[in-house]
Formats: sequence, structure tokens, C-alpha cells
Amino acid sequence: MATGIKILKASYGTGSSVIDVTASVTSHIRDGELSVVVTPDAFGVVDPAPGQLKTLTVDYSVNNGSKNTETAKDNEILTINAPPEQVASGLQVTKAEYGYPGNLQDVTDALQNYISNGSISLKVSPATVGLPDPNPNKRKQLYRDWE
Repeated sequence: MATGIKILKASYGTGSSVIDVTASVTSHIRDGELSVVVTPDAFGVVDPAPGQLKTLTVDYSVNNGSKNTETAKDNEILTINAPPEQVASGLQVTKAEYGYPGNLQDVTDALQNYISNGSISLKVSPATVGLPDPNPNKRKQLYRDWE
């Protein structure tokens, strides 16, 4: 799984005097944030157009999502915040009961078996929680606690 900011392309300059600074811009990413003052020194390059106002153009994606573009001119600060994608891990069902008030049965272990890759997805029914339907004419609910 890709996480955070991915620099697809970064260029710096003006008109026909534009250079690729993708690797340099990528090196400025720290803890899901890109923050860089737009200067030739910041990119470790020779000024591609001395005496002219230049622009940094950055094409990027966040967590492998759609392409975005940001620009900043000389001496401006370009900042992109993109914390890494979060995936639940260690999800634990601490208590689960299924049934109707007055007739609840513990199904904690059954629900714990449905956890996969930090998440749970199931259609609640007597069969999925491993119980016979104690009363087909009553509406039943799943009560659960998890962390």
C-alpha cells in the first residue's frame, strides 16, 4: 500500500528555461508533509533563468489517489500536507451479543473470526454468528464493543 505524498513530476523555471526537480522536491517530504522555500539552492540546481521570476510546479498524488497540482513562485513556501493513509490494525471485538432483549447470546468469538486486515464486514444473521434462530418472528440485533 502506498502512503503519503508521491511526487509525480516537479519542474522549476520559466518559459523555455525549465528544469526537472522531481528528485529534489521528493527529498523534502518529511512525515507526510512537503514544505520547501522555492529557490534554486533548495533544489540544488543552477538558476535556470537568472534575473527572471520562476515558478515551481508540482504534480502529486496523496495515498495513490488522483493527481493534484500546486505551484509557488520564487521565495514562496510550497506546503502540501498529506499524512500517510491509516489502516486499522489489531481490531479486537471485546464483547458482542446477538438476539433480542431478554434473549441475548454471546457471539464475541464468532465476530472476532470475521476480522480481516484490521476491519470487519459481514451481514448479520443467525447463521453468520453461528446460532440457530431462537425466534424467527422477533427482530434481532447485534450489540458490540470493539477497540
